[in-house]
Amino acid sequence: MDAKVLDHMHAAREQALRDGFADEINRREREHKVVLESLQRQLLMRTYPYDPFCGPYPPYWRYPYYRR
Repeated sequence: MDAKVLDHMHAAREQALRDGFADEINRREREHKVVLESLQRQLLMRTYPYDPFCGPYPPYWRYPYYRR
């Protein structure tokens, strides 16, 4: 075979490998982005059954019998 043909075959193979790696990296980045968005959505939708600063019950000053 001619050297030009072999060079072209080698260059085409190398380009195909690079394209394959780039496709794989892009696919993984898209999957990672989807997972991150899902986790962010879960974090924003998280609700607490009570106020995390005051406990499960309203503060004592809200009850009229504690007021003086």
